Amino acid sequence: MHIIHQVEKSKQEAEFYRQLTVELSKKNEQLENLNTEKNMFLGIAAHDLKNPLMNISMIARILEDTNSMPMEEVREFATDIRSTSLQMFELIKNLLDVNAIESNALMVSSVVFEYVPLLQRLIRLWQHRAQKKDITLSVSTPEHTVFCYADSMLVYQIMENLLSNAIKYSPMNTTIRIRLYGVEYGQISKVRFEVQDEGPGITDEDKSKLFNKFVRLSAHPTGGEHSTGLGLAIVKKITEAMGGNVWCESKFGHGATFIVELPASE
Repeated sequence: MHIIHQVEKSKQEAEFYRQLTVELSKKNEQLENLNTEKNMFLGIAAHDLKNPLMNISMIARILEDTNSMPMEEVREFATDIRSTSLQMFELIKNLLDVNAIESNALMVSSVVFEYVPLLQRLIRLWQHRAQKKDITLSVSTPEHTVFCYADSMLVYQIMENLLSNAIKYSPMNTTIRIRLYGVEYGQISKVRFEVQDEGPGITDEDKSKLFNKFVRLSAHPTGGEHSTGLGLAIVKKITEAMGGNVWCESKFGHGATFIVELPASE
């Protein structure tokens, strides 16, 4: 009996060490993945901030070395500095957002708010950006008041990301259609926000990785704009954190429609 007991004990110890080895292997793999992702973060930041910083430095040197310059040229240089600074700000903001999401530090404060005024504010601020590419923003909202139960600041960030993408990838002289309306799933009410563009559309291969981090899709911005490859991943994480869903409907060559559904409130 003593020998049998020893054999059983040895088996238990062997199983314990086997499970411990498997668990340590998983932890090591997770650490390696985190380290790889950290290096990707740093690589993207270094690469994508280097050129804008160099541009600002060059413009500053031109302005510094010039005693007299037509005001029109000064305004053009000022516009270049502003757009380059915004590009850098977008990258840093996206990196910080992803970091907050991954470290579970994203704060969601859901309240009941009226959706249409938030959308109107977004359109006012982005109208000028669209006009630069002769893009028309066509907005459709219900006649009745639409209430949503979510974090209004995060909802604005979602809409801004999707509209920014639509403008970025739309050709000149096209229309972006923005729709807001309610949908019902039995006893459950949702608020649906849609952004439909007339861009190149999305391939089946790109659809499978659309909402992943650091993704560079086959489509390219049509006006030389910058893309971090993080915007849609942030949209998905934020949407799901508020109990919503996001997806894309697209036929390659025929534009794309991004759809977000969030909890409604009566």
